Amino acid sequence: KELEIVAVKHCREGQKQLKAPKE
Repeated sequence: KELEIVAVKHCREGQKQLKAPKE
């Protein structure tokens, strides 16, 4: 389902934000 793809995308984006400092 598209919702699952969106959830995975958000999850990966969240991990990126955790690794990178917020600016």
